Amino acid sequence: MTTGPIEVRAGHVLLHLKVTPKARKAEIGGLISDAQGRPRLVVKVTAPPDQGKANAAVLAALAARLGLAISRLELVRGTTAREKTVEIEAEPQLIATALGLDVE
Repeated sequence: MTTGPIEVRAGHVLLHLKVTPKARKAEIGGLISDAQGRPRLVVKVTAPPDQGKANAAVLAALAARLGLAISRLELVRGTTAREKTVEIEAEPQLIATALGLDVE
């Protein structure tokens, strides 16, 4: 089931992101649609897209916002792209609540 940028699959939750590296200010929030019309959560990080620094910053920011250990998040798609997908070991409702999103 997909609701906004949160996709619930058997045994795990996927979160679809649109990442801006080297942003002036790090922040999580807002939705934007990708080319296929899928909603993505906007994540801005100050780290550069160099040797995985931005990816690490994205995972750290999400883990902090969700109140989870970073080991419970894994970047599964988009290692070198701005559109990324993160797999999260947590209940969909916890993720939605922490990010201010709706989940059915």
